[in-house]
Amino acid sequence: ASTRLSYVGEKSTPLDIQCNEVMKRSLYGCGAVAAVASAEDDAVLIGRPAAPYVVVHDTLDGTSNLEAEVPVGTIFGLYQNEADL
Repeated sequence: ASTRLSYVGEKSTPLDIQCNEVMKRSLYGCGAVAAVASAEDDAVLIGRPAAPYVVVHDTLDGTSNLEAEVPVGTIFGLYQNEADL
């Protein structure tokens, strides 16, 4: 399977990329997200500029450790959109 580097230089696995796409669809689909920044994307993605929230996330943190059978998790921050992107 192909991999690419995230913005922090870690390998993004196909599972990382697929989960990131699911998260983005869900966030944009709710209509309340102005922008999303993800560990898997190279740039901030603009949703609805006047929406009330900005979200930052690492959808699946720890996937490089899956073979060791250690836990993975989602890290996120939710902020008020004060910039009216």
